[in-house]
Amino acid sequence: GTYSYQFGINSGLTFPRITIPFVPPGKNTLLMQRTTVNLEGSILNRIAYYKMLSTKANLQYQWSKTSNIQHSFFPVYVNAVNLLATTPEFDSIVNENIYIRKSFEEQFIFGPRYEFSFNNTLTTRPNNFSVTAGIFTSATILDLIAGAGKDDAERPYYVLNTIYSQFLKITTDLRYYRNGYNKSLVFRLYAGIGMPYGNSTALPYVEQFFSGGAYSVRGWTARYLGPGSYHEDQGGYIDQSGDLKLESNIEFRFDMTKLVKGALFVDVGNIWLVNEDPNRPGANFNINTFYDQLAVSTGFGLRFDFNFFVLRTDFGVPLRNPYPVNDEYWLLGTGNRYAGTLFHLAIG
Repeated sequence: GTYSYQFGINSGLTFPRITIPFVPPGKNTLLMQRTTVNLEGSILNRIAYYKMLSTKANLQYQWSKTSNIQHSFFPVYVNAVNLLATTPEFDSIVNENIYIRKSFEEQFIFGPRYEFSFNNTLTTRPNNFSVTAGIFTSATILDLIAGAGKDDAERPYYVLNTIYSQFLKITTDLRYYRNGYNKSLVFRLYAGIGMPYGNSTALPYVEQFFSGGAYSVRGWTARYLGPGSYHEDQGGYIDQSGDLKLESNIEFRFDMTKLVKGALFVDVGNIWLVNEDPNRPGANFNINTFYDQLAVSTGFGLRFDFNFFVLRTDFGVPLRNPYPVNDEYWLLGTGNRYAGTLFHLAIG
């Protein structure tokens, strides 16, 4: 019952230029430009909880004037998510917590997205940098139309008999590579925040932040860490999700053979809620206490570099809990340090 699977179909059409309806193409001064139209449908089945259908449609423009800087803009991004079936266990969870229930109810997303990236890692230098930043919003214009002539007390407003999500989401991903002969030291800092407003009291589930797993704090299972210092020994929530995420990683990479590379790493991070949830004490973000709620893990791994893709194996060891156990946060010297060691298999 703890397993899940997802399958779907995606169809896209890409033009090697910026194509705007009813606007003739101008003089091309860009190094790269493309227009993509995508349609996607997928079903996620979390056997113990729910079956979810997601349908997406978007129009994307990508362009760059240099090889290091790229812009990506979605003037149209639509994502409609619907629960097809739920289990009694899932129903009992969402009925007890309005925050969780709202995050699953309000999942019609409609709005523009923009992402900027700077990346000079295509050529290895002593110092390489990568910066990715994005800003997403949903239903800003749609809300003006749906709310015309209505009182704010009538919220939530509906479009096509569906509650739409309204939020602002900002993300940043900073990376620095200090490269030497057959080795490198990599620093990464990630920060993201999503703020529901207007028609929404919670971020839609598909836009929330999660922590733990092969691409995050590797001493914890994916989507099991946080939010904040909240912890329940017996579980009880579908996924541990939040509105704000802070994460940092340090990784020392070194060549072992031409094919195999090794890595030693330390991960620090967690997720939080923007607003207080009485059902999850300690879950909301507080500037004066958040550093006490950071989880820390370490470990080692192997990377199998096949040129066209990298197969990654990591052993993650938790070092510090975001919540106290017997008045202790650190697991060093408690005998529980290696009991929670996890093995992760990932691509990339």
